Amino acid sequence: MSILTRYVSREFLKLFALCLTALILIYLVFDFIDRAGNFFRGDPSLLHVLLYYVYKIPTIVFQLVPVSVLLAVLLNLANMSRNSEITAMKAGGVSVPRLVAPLVLLSVLIAGGALAVNEFVVPAATTQMKYIQTVHIKGQDWRIKLRDKNLWYKSPGAIYHIRNFDPALGRLEGLQVFRFNDRFALTERLDAESAQWANGRWLAFNGIRRAFAAGALTAETPFAETGLELPETPDRLKVYKRDPEQMSFRELSGYVRELRTEGYDVRKYEVDLHGKISFALVTVIMALLGIPWAIKSGRQGGVAFGIGVAVIIGVAYWIVLGFSLALGRSGALPVIVSAWAPHLLFGAVGLVGILRVRS
Repeated sequence: MSILTRYVSREFLKLFALCLTALILIYLVFDFIDRAGNFFRGDPSLLHVLLYYVYKIPTIVFQLVPVSVLLAVLLNLANMSRNSEITAMKAGGVSVPRLVAPLVLLSVLIAGGALAVNEFVVPAATTQMKYIQTVHIKGQDWRIKLRDKNLWYKSPGAIYHIRNFDPALGRLEGLQVFRFNDRFALTERLDAESAQWANGRWLAFNGIRRAFAAGALTAETPFAETGLELPETPDRLKVYKRDPEQMSFRELSGYVRELRTEGYDVRKYEVDLHGKISFALVTVIMALLGIPWAIKSGRQGGVAFGIGVAVIIGVAYWIVLGFSLALGRSGALPVIVSAWAPHLLFGAVGLVGILRVRS
């Protein structure tokens, strides 16, 4: 590793750590002010408030890493330009691509780290954060309200309706099961007040089982307790109402496959699935966009300049990305185009900008 590479890398990493820390602190302060009313109203303990933010930090870090990289690139190159270091390097035969190569490489490594955090840390941390928010801050029961208290889903030969689900107890409430033959004619309907997961299987309680033939009711059998053929385990049911941010890429990918097999519209989840990978590119693209701005500005650069340009670039990027994702979820754009096109567009702009900077 050359002296130039070590110097540029060291200064960039120092600024990145400083920017990320500052942005996290600013975020936490404003978020606490915004939620203070809820905290005081629910009267949670200080420990639970602290734990709420501890579990929220991985998500905050993942969201703020791209802006922190952009700020670090802008400030790093602006400082070098103000001190005439870039001019001296150019005079010594150092090209712009060689000068900025360490910044691009480090942004790639940081993006990989952010992707790992989002895959292995954020889902579990977000679930814990929402648990603390629901139980200890709002004082509510920890229940997953499946699709606003109702979940309908299909499996081969049956349709299931669940009014409510308590994941902590493995308990279903308001269960209905409709079974059909090969011609999709109703053969059985089961209504149960509740169902409980016990010893690896479901038991239904306080209900009635109805049999049908040729569209007519043939038998009714009340029951206090009966075995239930429900293909989903409690762990699988938890996934139905989890937000994509509460699922890893692997979990969300499996969820999309199952929903597609069962005939559901999975466009929204496919956009989120591609977004889990494509969002990691934002960090690299922010670096590519910031480099030509910082170098071209020369001695005009500084902290105020860096923050101003970062805000403009960041806002423009998020507007285009948000609009594209909305079009993808609505079906106006193909899923892959909506998730990847903004990143490729801004990335190309950044690369062209770097190549057009005079060496």
